[in-house]
Amino acid sequence: MLVFVPLLAAMLVLASFVFVPYSDRLDRITSRLSFALFDGTNIEPDSRRQRLLRTAAIGTPYREYAAKTQLYVVGTALTCGVLGLYGAVGLVTFTGVGDRVDASLPELGVFTNVPPWLLWALDGAGDLLFAATGLATSDVIAGVIGMLVFGALGGAAASLVRWNVPSVRADTRKRQINAGMPRMVAFVYALTRGGMAFPDVMRALSRNEDVFGESATEIGVAVRNIDLFSVDLVTAVRETSRQSPSSQFEQFAENLGSVLQSGGSISDFLHNQYERYRKEAEEQQREILDLLATTAEVYVTVVVAGMLFLITTLFIIGVVSGSTLFPLRVIAYVLLPAVNVLFIAYLYDVTQPLRISRDGGDSMVEGSDAGVRISGIRSDGGYHRPHSRLNHGRLKAQERIRSLRGTLTTPVQSLIEKPVRLFYATAPLVLAVTAYRLWVNWGGSYWPPDVTVRLVDDFVVWRASTRPAPRSSRRSTGCGRATWARSTTRSNASGGTSSGARPSSRRSSASRTASRPPRSPGS
Repeated sequence: MLVFVPLLAAMLVLASFVFVPYSDRLDRITSRLSFALFDGTNIEPDSRRQRLLRTAAIGTPYREYAAKTQLYVVGTALTCGVLGLYGAVGLVTFTGVGDRVDASLPELGVFTNVPPWLLWALDGAGDLLFAATGLATSDVIAGVIGMLVFGALGGAAASLVRWNVPSVRADTRKRQINAGMPRMVAFVYALTRGGMAFPDVMRALSRNEDVFGESATEIGVAVRNIDLFSVDLVTAVRETSRQSPSSQFEQFAENLGSVLQSGGSISDFLHNQYERYRKEAEEQQREILDLLATTAEVYVTVVVAGMLFLITTLFIIGVVSGSTLFPLRVIAYVLLPAVNVLFIAYLYDVTQPLRISRDGGDSMVEGSDAGVRISGIRSDGGYHRPHSRLNHGRLKAQERIRSLRGTLTTPVQSLIEKPVRLFYATAPLVLAVTAYRLWVNWGGSYWPPDVTVRLVDDFVVWRASTRPAPRSSRRSTGCGRATWARSTTRSNASGGTSSGARPSSRRSSASRTASRPPRSPGS
């Protein structure tokens, strides 16, 4: 068992790398280890990658990210090398390629020009290695080659993934910011027109990240610079524009900074921007609706009508020739689910601009409940007033039950807002009803001993497509459940073994027997 210790260690290292983003303690340990091993303080910054990290909102300094990347590359290369070593040795041992190579090398004359003393040294080293590890020379050579190849591929893949993640995330944020620009500008314009100071408008917008998404996150960076670092408003807005991945937001922030610096009318500027983004949003939504209509027509034509026509054609051919069961299974269990998954992924990508807000609670402009939550709480966690602790607990309890109370109060509206809740309610009910019907018809001591997957599938389909007869009429018959199952099995067996009957008669007899409903045992 000790021979598998390096393999287990490699798997643990890979698992730790996977769980680093989900554990703060593991992330701190990884950061400190990478800084200590690769001298993170002396890493020269790359301006392009540094700006990419800022636009992606990774939240990690460049030196820390680069040091952790080097640690990931080295660790992944070592672990993939160990996996390649075990895989290559196992493959050579299982297939027996090493024995054939060892037997064919003398015949090929590969080592004819090698000095005799080198051959003796290699033979001695091979004997020592075999005595220590139990592996032949060919196994060791294959393991070394596999270790080098897989190690190099793993390290290159880790480096490629680590430095491409910020680019992908920045592109995603760019699309989300562009999609949320009309709503953000309308919100800022409404508050500014109402007479609110612009710094307060920015603070209100930054508190509503659940509604405005990444646009509010960009404004939140400027608010942080103003509140924590005492940066003036114009500088904060322009600095935010230079760090944004969206060219639209960058242009908007630059123009806004110019208006703020020149003392122009912010309301007029925001009104013009609002009208422009509103028209662009209308055009974009119209294009998306046209694309969705075309996609719906394609789906109905190809997936619904086309597959139904194909299944019907194959079924008719199968009735005549009896050799289309495998294509029908492929269509039903592989092709249809795969096509539906592709359509779902396509619709998710197409409707990305329509999903701006994030899942979260509602937040208000001024006097929000966020300010109420921290009212009366000291910085050390204590309370100024005697009843603040009790009120704080009540607020937390109200936050926990608010969603449940809203669902129970207005269930129809909750289902309209989140239709997936209907699936959560009906799926267990359907499973329970199906299990109950199986138990009623085949439960207890009448469970047939020769039940197959096909028999259960036929029963479920039959029960779902027909209305069950009253229990009194089913009890009046003399054929029990076990008798029906045995007769079905005997008829299928006789239909498959008899050679004198015609195929059509066998199929009709089997279909009549299989379509017969199960009955309760006679009294």
